[in-house]
Amino acid sequence: MNIQHQIDQQQFVAQLDEHIAKVTYQFVGDKLVDFNPTFVPDAFRGHGVAAKLVDAAITWADDNELAIQASCSYVQLRLKRLKRM
Repeated sequence: MNIQHQIDQQQFVAQLDEHIAKVTYQFVGDKLVDFNPTFVPDAFRGHGVAAKLVDAAITWADDNELAIQASCSYVQLRLKRLKRM
């Protein structure tokens, strides 16, 4: 699966056949990023797509020394599993 960071749209996306999965974000101040809705089409749920998207987003935030806030419940769950919350 190829994950692309679309900086202008503030999202990470994965093309899945004719569908798109994504996690979006917005900046809250200079060094705080809020990850909000994560979306994976029904046919691709349960296959680790959301985890890969969120992990890519977390890695990007870490690489850029950004603090993470999660409005998305899935991102919150992923951060807990990674022992980040």
